[in-house]
Amino acid sequence: MKDILVENGSFDTLIQGGYLYVDKTKYLYNLIKNPGRYYFLSRPRRFGKSLTLSTLEAIFKGKRELFKGLYIDSSDHDWKEYPVIHMDFSKCARNSAGGVSEWMNIQIIRIASFYNIQLEKEDGFDLNLDNLITMLSEKEKVVVLVDEYDSLLINNINSENLEDIRLVLRGFYSVIKAQSGNIRMCFITGVTKFSKMSIFSAMNNLVDISMKDEYSSMLGYTQAELESYFAEYIDRAALCGTAREEFLREIKHWYDGYKFSPNGESVYNPVSVGSFFSDNSEVFTSYWIDTGGMSYFLTEIARKVHFDISQESELKVASYTLSGVDLIQMVKTEVSKENYLSLLYQSGYLTIKSSTKGRSGYLLTLGYPNEEVEQGLDEILLPAYVGSAAINFDKLILLNLFECGEVEKAMEKLLAIFSSIPYYELVFDSESAVHAGFVCMMNMLEADIIPELSTNKGRIDCVLKCQKDIYIIEFKFNGSADEAVNQIKRNGYHEQYLTSGKRIHLLGINFSSEERNISGWKE
Repeated sequence: MKDILVENGSFDTLIQGGYLYVDKTKYLYNLIKNPGRYYFLSRPRRFGKSLTLSTLEAIFKGKRELFKGLYIDSSDHDWKEYPVIHMDFSKCARNSAGGVSEWMNIQIIRIASFYNIQLEKEDGFDLNLDNLITMLSEKEKVVVLVDEYDSLLINNINSENLEDIRLVLRGFYSVIKAQSGNIRMCFITGVTKFSKMSIFSAMNNLVDISMKDEYSSMLGYTQAELESYFAEYIDRAALCGTAREEFLREIKHWYDGYKFSPNGESVYNPVSVGSFFSDNSEVFTSYWIDTGGMSYFLTEIARKVHFDISQESELKVASYTLSGVDLIQMVKTEVSKENYLSLLYQSGYLTIKSSTKGRSGYLLTLGYPNEEVEQGLDEILLPAYVGSAAINFDKLILLNLFECGEVEKAMEKLLAIFSSIPYYELVFDSESAVHAGFVCMMNMLEADIIPELSTNKGRIDCVLKCQKDIYIIEFKFNGSADEAVNQIKRNGYHEQYLTSGKRIHLLGINFSSEERNISGWKE
């Protein structure tokens, strides 16, 4: 049983260290068999982009011995050695145009030195990059690999230097485009593809494969790959007393569900699967969500767009809106919901749940990929609705009170939670924010809660299902709890549950903007 390397490791490290590697070289062979192509691929953080680029680097450096038994080894690839320029922008901690230029120049000079080429630091990164490609191509055409191209933009989104950094990056890609005759292949990766930034404007030959069906499972693990490559780990779980099929259902529930094209196959999160099996754990928990690195960014933009994650039934978008994120709009006061949904999708927090083909493309329904992301995104976005202090509430006690039908004590607990939030953090400004905050809390508790449930007379704010109790909950903002309960009764929201055999609670909750808390409730 091969060990799993969870940390960011290169392809060379995985193979030489005898670690488990899921063979993705068939996809890479299809990409490289036609020379002169420029590709772009966006995928969430920690999803295997860096490993993909290091695998391409090993292929183009002719390291065939590392690929024994893998698909590409039996293909007709020529295994010719090509010079490689590999840049990883996630390693650049600079926050000014001058700093970024200097960092790029240092990397280019370092790569040139590896190939025994002397460059002058004073010449600047653009001239040095142009000269390096020209000199390297005298023997063989050059391979250019760019990892996390967008990390500098995300890290400096609120910086006054953002525009200057954008221009520096644009200059970098302009050189690569101008040298297309000397380039064997160019492959660029990032979490997001930013539109209206003109970074790739000169690269009119750039092919975006991010939402192509044929490459949708190039990163991440398919169901077949999970059951094949991790068979011994799955069998070990069965030896611990867990039925195999039950175990597979649970791991799928927690870590599968990422779909990167309308007709593509869903894939598992590789870092979550690897971490879970490495831990030898029998308890499913979150791994990837803590590595996403975009929590603050997502929360700040959620406040701008007044985004309500509980409104799942309305997360429908045209497929073309997901192909890019307008970063310029993100730094402004007004942010469109479509732009924010695109950011959540490209970051891995939402995925394609279903698609309908129309004349002008696909209409997509977005939702959580899995349990790990659902819990994690709710925890990330909760501060956008009720303030950051709310994430420290006593989760087990609150859920247990609802499970036991102790409504009065549960409401006391909610009152205490909101009272503990400093006035400057509490951001209740509408009924939807209150509603979203409550749903986020319940999702974090793994409660069976259904927001915005449609009936023949309207929508129920939320239905909370417990083992012996069902709660029909209606929220009001600067209204009254009586008004909320009367709305439930008037519309018969509870009637479909009369034969459930469970106690039915009609629960109205009113929030006051003046008191900044629950001002009344009625059961």
